[in-house]
Amino acid sequence: MKFTDSPVIELPVRTAVLSLQQDNGSLHVGTSVWPCSLVLVKFAERWAPPSRDAQNPYANLLDFHGKRAVELGAGCGAAGMGLYLLGLTDIVLTDIPAVMPALKHNLKRNKPVLGKTVKHAIVHWNKAADQAKSLSPPYDVVVATDVVYIEETVGPLVSTMEALVKETEDLTYRQKIWQSVKCREPKPLAPT
Repeated sequence: MKFTDSPVIELPVRTAVLSLQQDNGSLHVGTSVWPCSLVLVKFAERWAPPSRDAQNPYANLLDFHGKRAVELGAGCGAAGMGLYLLGLTDIVLTDIPAVMPALKHNLKRNKPVLGKTVKHAIVHWNKAADQAKSLSPPYDVVVATDVVYIEETVGPLVSTMEALVKETEDLTYRQKIWQSVKCREPKPLAPT
């Protein structure tokens, strides 16, 4: 699986450059760097406040200073490492066992840029309740970019997010949205 033939993707983030190696020959989608993770980092870089007094429409949402995050389905680690460089205090990058070699390789490759070893862990969304405690929740931010390819994984993904995020007034609102999404019947596509 791939979106580019290049085996290495460079991702500039402020004054740093992440170097992400992908495995173009792999059948696992998580061993490729997908555009969504790059776009998220560049959007956050554009709008994340470089200081606490910066004013923009996304300042509160993207102020990562002092916040902990977990990334679900990190793949090659582009989004998590990029957001860490934008101010996250702590992040744990997670994925399934088959993707871990690629993730670990990129974490090691970028350790000089990151300034530390970023934590990583194996997480299966269908075992969220059991695994959440080992990840030391709650987290301020849960990151997931381009992770749903099969409709049946949406429920376990949302359950995993709920097990990891801090409870806030917004969580109740998100739960209501999720309940309304779960209750809707899919509409068949009209023939073209």
